[in-house]
Amino acid sequence: MIMKKVKLFKITVLVLILAGSFSSILCCCENSLKKATTLKEGLVRDFGNPAVDGCGWVIIVNDTIYAPVEWKLENKFCKDSLKVYVDYKNLLSFRNCNWWGPGKHVYPEIEILTIKMRKI
Repeated sequence: MIMKKVKLFKITVLVLILAGSFSSILCCCENSLKKATTLKEGLVRDFGNPAVDGCGWVIIVNDTIYAPVEWKLENKFCKDSLKVYVDYKNLLSFRNCNWWGPGKHVYPEIEILTIKMRKI
């Protein structure tokens, strides 16, 4: 009777270890897939100096122009027509540009989470 309980205990421990290992593997794979799929192809553009009615640096993703808030990037990303991969969070705010020109431009603002240069 004691041998059956010991054997059952060993099998239970083994099953729990295998289940924990399997769930860890799935979790790691899921996180890798999320990270790999959140980067989008983008294009950095210089829309002019905001001090003279420009809109500053923007990123174009899928034909949509986004205005990053708190643009705190290294100078290597501040180049017009630079191709990048970007992960960002959509915000509920907008940037208004070109107050005095023909037509006001309003772009949705984003918070950049990750940005990397694309190989050309």
